[in-house]
Amino acid sequence: AMEGSKPISLLAIRSTIADSLALASAMDLVSESKRKAVSAFLQTGVDPSDPTYAYHSQGIIDTLNSLLKEFRAEKATLDEEWGKAKSTFESTIKSLTNKISENGTAMDNLVTLIEELKGKIAVARQSLVTADGMLKDDQLFMKDMTER
Repeated sequence: AMEGSKPISLLAIRSTIADSLALASAMDLVSESKRKAVSAFLQTGVDPSDPTYAYHSQGIIDTLNSLLKEFRAEKATLDEEWGKAKSTFESTIKSLTNKISENGTAMDNLVTLIEELKGKIAVARQSLVTADGMLKDDQLFMKDMTER
């Protein structure tokens, strides 16, 4: 795009600019100081063959094209690294999701086991209370028997 923007001679468009300036002045769209500055610029004689006015932008265009190539190469490298990292991240996420699922299942199983053990503890506690009651009764009986 920049290479297609080679300079157009000011001489070639001078009359168009002068007509536009006259129209803008007639419609009072341009201040007097700006109109004078543009008129002075248009009246300046420019020799297009003078080396001062030669096209000097090719060096800039070459530098920009070189930078574009470097940036594209760097982007390709970074895109490749990102692809690898993304793949690693996705596999890690999948692995962690599976572990979370497995842990959830294990926790559900442990909750069921806890409930079963609570039931067994209750039965054992009841047996202990019953045995303790029988022991106290037996001790009381023995005490009564030894006192008689």
